[in-house]
Amino acid sequence: MTNSAFDDWFTYLLQVVFLFTEAITTLLSFPKKGIWIDSKIELQKLTVKQLKKMLAGHKTNNLKKDQLIDLVLTTA
Repeated sequence: MTNSAFDDWFTYLLQVVFLFTEAITTLLSFPKKGIWIDSKIELQKLTVKQLKKMLAGHKTNNLKKDQLIDLVLTTA
């Protein structure tokens, strides 16, 4: 024999716990996924060849890495 009120309360409690857990997990994943990561720093990790590949169709002759990064940021 089960109590209908208890079952409803317990189901509601489980839903709240799952939603709260999912919300906390999402909030904790922000720093890892890049919401506060500077894109310029991430682009500095790439090579000049990779940056030029990202800028296909643009003139990239005689540009230094910093200039390529600025160009990628302005075109994105």
